[in-house]
Amino acid sequence: MSGNLDTAVLRTFVAVSQSGSLARAAALLNRSQPAVSQQLMRLEDIVQLKLLDRGPRGAKLTKDGEAFLSYALRILALTDEAIERFQPQQFKGRIALGVIEDFAFGFLTDALIDFAKMHPGLEMEVIVADSRSMREDLISGRIDMALGDPFYLTLHTIWRTQMALRWYASETFDLELSPLPLVMFSKPCRWREPLLVGLNEAGRRWRIVYESSSLQAIHSAAAAGLGVACCLEKAVPPGARILTGLAGLPKAPVVEVGMAVRDAKKNDPITLYLSDLVRRLLIG
Repeated sequence: MSGNLDTAVLRTFVAVSQSGSLARAAALLNRSQPAVSQQLMRLEDIVQLKLLDRGPRGAKLTKDGEAFLSYALRILALTDEAIERFQPQQFKGRIALGVIEDFAFGFLTDALIDFAKMHPGLEMEVIVADSRSMREDLISGRIDMALGDPFYLTLHTIWRTQMALRWYASETFDLELSPLPLVMFSKPCRWREPLLVGLNEAGRRWRIVYESSSLQAIHSAAAAGLGVACCLEKAVPPGARILTGLAGLPKAPVVEVGMAVRDAKKNDPITLYLSDLVRRLLIG
């Protein structure tokens, strides 16, 4: 073994090993995914060992990687201990983030957990609610940030982006049924009406067989074969069949998602960093 073990490279290695994903580690470290990959290759070249197995489902430690991880953690712990004598921990305090249910599971939750692990002095609360409720929670100070429909969060929105909706159903669902059974969000969901208008314009007969205000209930009903459902592309459940161009379905509309921050927190470093982290995860 030759060369120096750069602590920045070690932190990248630890972030990937803990998150199990180069993409999530890149977002947490505020680096591009190619930069993270290059650092890992550099580290493996220095130690002359294969530390990670990379695949479509993420990155896993090899046996050598597991052994090396303990050394990396010890080196970083000693480094952090030395630095903390002169500089306080970067993020401490409390932050409350509201999210719509579409983002309450999966990649975003995993990234928020990673963020919390990296800042043990920070108390984080994640509240799942609809966008209208989050608007009131921002005003009252119940939450500091909200990720949802900017239509309801306009006065506090600091960034917004467009995201695609996708039709989906169970693998065994009969797409030839007419009228087409639909599993839909209950009113007053703003994304519901454009879906129904699109079906009418495409000449596809339909009937609503199940409604709920819960995304998990929608997923369960679709998985049970009750009908076709629609949600944000990133929220389509594993194992579901995306119905792009099938069954005479029109293209699902594109909707807006935005991050809102209450006025008292708009210059807070924790809030700004977390907002940027979420933006990078959603937009790339």
